[in-house]
Amino acid sequence: PGTLKILTNSRISCQLSDKGQDRPGSYVELKTVGVISTEKNATSFKRYKCRNIWAHCKLLGIETVYIGYRTSDGELQKIQRFSMGDLEKQGEQWWSPEVILSFMKQLLSWVMTNTIEGVTYS
Repeated sequence: PGTLKILTNSRISCQLSDKGQDRPGSYVELKTVGVISTEKNATSFKRYKCRNIWAHCKLLGIETVYIGYRTSDGELQKIQRFSMGDLEKQGEQWWSPEVILSFMKQLLSWVMTNTIEGVTYS
């Protein structure tokens, strides 16, 4: 457990019925991305999309993501299951989970230090 505690509000895509209601590991995230047809698409997916999905799911304790690959017409071509470890492997050349977690901790610490409780910022 970390030193910061946060309360977050996020929409979770779904829950696996065979894992039991509201149990760790029962929530999954569903995402769609464009079909990866070029090296540039593949690099962007690994470098940015996997990082963003990983960070979102890590904060929420989600362990599994299903990514659907869609055409420009919106037709679903393929569905792939990823664990958090799978996403980390996809992006290991470009990002580090430890660096992302450190950044998030530093950012949240800064926000807590530089804001006043009860004040609305806009």
